[in-house]
Amino acid sequence: MKTPMIFFFLITLAFSANAQEATIEQLNQKIEQLENRVSILESIIANSNKKKSKQANVTAVAPKLQSWRKLKKNMTFDDVIDILGEPLRIRSGGSTNWYYSKDISHSYVSFIRDLVYGWEEPE
Repeated sequence: MKTPMIFFFLITLAFSANAQEATIEQLNQKIEQLENRVSILESIIANSNKKKSKQANVTAVAPKLQSWRKLKKNMTFDDVIDILGEPLRIRSGGSTNWYYSKDISHSYVSFIRDLVYGWEEPE
């Protein structure tokens, strides 16, 4: 009678350990993703502050249409900055939107999970 109980206990313990390891691995992956996002956002802020100090009284101009045509889905934040430059405004929620015009109905790039999902070229 003791042998089946011990066997059952050991199996339960093994499954519990595997479940905990899987959860820890998922948490570690999420931490890594969040650290990457924070790093990207910090670099955006740092670049933005540098540009603001250099161009204090210059008004922003939306990138030319030919630059927008270089965009592709699944590009990173840095890829978009290389093509379009820094956005005028950033809004985050379920997705992240970068706006390159005061009119939010056009001239924006949408990101989902930190990758380009879509965009609307300037009018």
